[in-house]
Amino acid sequence: MKKYRIILVALFFAAALGNVWASASEEKAKKSTISLQLNDVQPGEVFKIIEKISQVKIFYTAPENNQEKISISFDSAPVDEAIKKVARLAQARSVDFKEDGVYVYPKQ
Repeated sequence: MKKYRIILVALFFAAALGNVWASASEEKAKKSTISLQLNDVQPGEVFKIIEKISQVKIFYTAPENNQEKISISFDSAPVDEAIKKVARLAQARSVDFKEDGVYVYPKQ
């Protein structure tokens, strides 16, 4: 019984620590702001620019043969909201803030 209690406690702390790590990139993105205006640019390029300005690592791979271009304008917007907006314009299926960065999953 004591063995199971130790395992449960270890799992609880691992889950709690995972939530702290997962939110680290999101917290950084929430605390940072960005001002940017781009016209007719592929979403991957926009993510690269946001990543360079904000120092928030963004993982994104555009779907094959995708020539879609977007236009965006941000004026002192929180970086997390900018990432989410670009993801919506790119019709990404989800955005996940994880320990090592932000993962934007493209539509399939």
